[in-house]
Amino acid sequence: MRPVSFNQDVKALIPRPGLVPLYLTYSLHAHRARILELVSSAGSGTGVLDTGLLKRLPIWLPDTHEQERIVEAIEDADTAMEALERLIAKKQAIKQGMMQQLLTGRTRLPGYRGNWAWQRLASVLDKLEAGVSVNSISGPGPYSVLKTSCVSGGTFDPSECKTVAPSDLKKVKASPQADSLTISRMNTPTLVGEVGYIETNWPTLFLPDRLWLATKRSPHLVDMRWLGYVLSSRQYREQLREIATGTSGSMKNISRGSFLQLSVPSPPVEEQIAIARALLDVDVEIRALRARLDKARDIKQGMMQQLLTGRTRLPVSGDAS
Repeated sequence: MRPVSFNQDVKALIPRPGLVPLYLTYSLHAHRARILELVSSAGSGTGVLDTGLLKRLPIWLPDTHEQERIVEAIEDADTAMEALERLIAKKQAIKQGMMQQLLTGRTRLPGYRGNWAWQRLASVLDKLEAGVSVNSISGPGPYSVLKTSCVSGGTFDPSECKTVAPSDLKKVKASPQADSLTISRMNTPTLVGEVGYIETNWPTLFLPDRLWLATKRSPHLVDMRWLGYVLSSRQYREQLREIATGTSGSMKNISRGSFLQLSVPSPPVEEQIAIARALLDVDVEIRALRARLDKARDIKQGMMQQLLTGRTRLPVSGDAS
């Protein structure tokens, strides 16, 4: 579309006549695993893809008409995925708007009135416990330690973990508990203070020293799912980043005292539960859409593997088979 240039680290593949450019693009995507196998390591640890090896990579090449039809089929799959991505973005925007209104009391759910009180986290949380740093090993094992990536945007992902080394099994502590929160107390400037709600007990998982486990003092004071939404809202994410300190530009730390001194809105627990359920309904929709998107990606990948290798052929016009 306009003149550009690039350095020696980039290769330009210019199709010969008879090769549809987008067909070549999709073929390279379909052969990604094989291409990665051709990569060697330079002295600095940088990966190098030898041009000669890349040139010898075989691709299946039907006539241009079939290439164009394959490209059209894959683009249809891309269009469907883009529609799902737009719908997810729309639902996320709706959720953000609901959080700004419902978590601040600007908009009240039907049947709830009265002014909201404010409480410090120290008065509603019973325990704020950090895990410990342990060595890990590859492969499965009976116990695992969570990664800091297990918490993001108010959600907790127990699959983000690694196996605890047998020599460190006696050191582990602080397992995720049902109806509690995990908080990233030490992380990069953009991720420090991430909060996730834990729905069930995970007795074989343990927290690292960079995560806190927060439990409530009394069920009559706070609903933990509500508190998770509050602390993961845009307003409190900014506050948590502001109280994080550290001389390193790549890592910040939130002190226990600073965190517990934060004040949060405190409507009646019944209203907290109702608001949390309303937001959870949107989260459930978003999760379902993401699952559909993941499935669509898998289907597209499988379709590419079949169509771009000739294992499956598209029917010709008028072919009923």
